[in-house]
Amino acid sequence: MRCSTTFLGLVLAPFAALAAAITAQPLVDADVLEPSVLNEVDHALGRAPTNEVPVSEASVGFAALWATNGASTTERAIALVSSQMGDGRWLFGGKDVTPVAARLLRQAAGYPEPPLKLSIFSSHVDDVARQEGVSFAEAAAKMRAAGIGGLTVAQGLSADRIAAAREAGFTVACVVGWPEFEKGYDVAKCEALVSLAVSNGCSQVMLVPGFYPSAADDAGLFEAITRRTGRFADMAASRGVETLVEDFDDERSPTFGIRRTKAFLESVPAVGFVYDTGNFIGPGERAESGLGLLPRTRHFHLKDRPSDGGRASCAVGSGVVPVARIVSAALDAGYGGWFTIEHFGATNMLESARSSAAFLRAL
Repeated sequence: MRCSTTFLGLVLAPFAALAAAITAQPLVDADVLEPSVLNEVDHALGRAPTNEVPVSEASVGFAALWATNGASTTERAIALVSSQMGDGRWLFGGKDVTPVAARLLRQAAGYPEPPLKLSIFSSHVDDVARQEGVSFAEAAAKMRAAGIGGLTVAQGLSADRIAAAREAGFTVACVVGWPEFEKGYDVAKCEALVSLAVSNGCSQVMLVPGFYPSAADDAGLFEAITRRTGRFADMAASRGVETLVEDFDDERSPTFGIRRTKAFLESVPAVGFVYDTGNFIGPGERAESGLGLLPRTRHFHLKDRPSDGGRASCAVGSGVVPVARIVSAALDAGYGGWFTIEHFGATNMLESARSSAAFLRAL
């Protein structure tokens, strides 16, 4: 077998017998798997665990390595099959990168990818109910019929509406809260936010942690807000809930733009990142700016922006944000979490949601 890189040679060296066995026949096309190789791929995929593994520096690096090493499809398949651990996982730098390896093998075999886990904001369901003249439960059923299975719940949504959404088949994907940490730390409010997540089987809370009084940086408030966010994250973690923040589209936010967002995440290592695909455009940055934060990314808000340069959001896939490219990069790096569709202000929310979901399902 021809090895394109030193890396492939090192990977395959201990498995020379296996490699020889599954490539005994002359290759007609190195980018089309022979039946013997495909059989080994099927066996490897069957052994691979399917649990979600958080994206990490290792998984991003592993994906980048395979994107640039020049291997043929057959070489890639053999090397990956050969390097699978006895428990079915793949490790890179001692870290679990199984979702990346499994995606590479599915691509090599030409197999379809699992459907994206699509979520939507509870306020968008409210919008559908209001615009269509139906109940919240009926609006939730319409959203569910569009292929959306998760609900991102705003703190304050009534228990009966959450129950109606769950009865329609929704899973609570994330809870969003506004704790106003620039003012202090309200213990009862913070504990209620985590309790809302726990009581609905949800393991993520996204905070909009607070605001500065103006667009200017404020070192004192930054320290206070990040310190209180860390306190919240420790409390939430003790109850099995992960704390997240997003790149927020308000110039007074401590996570407005890539510079502030990075600084915030560096100051609170226990906090994960929600990558809002439309919000880096507000500070005049590229939507792809957040890709450098993939190792911290634990949730996505998929937001598109119209071509007229306005701040409104539009149906995902209809605007200028390269959503498909960003989603593909996340999947390549092993991301397997929720993608929450977002288009606040849509005048026909049901049609926007259906269009967004159809676009994303087709990726």
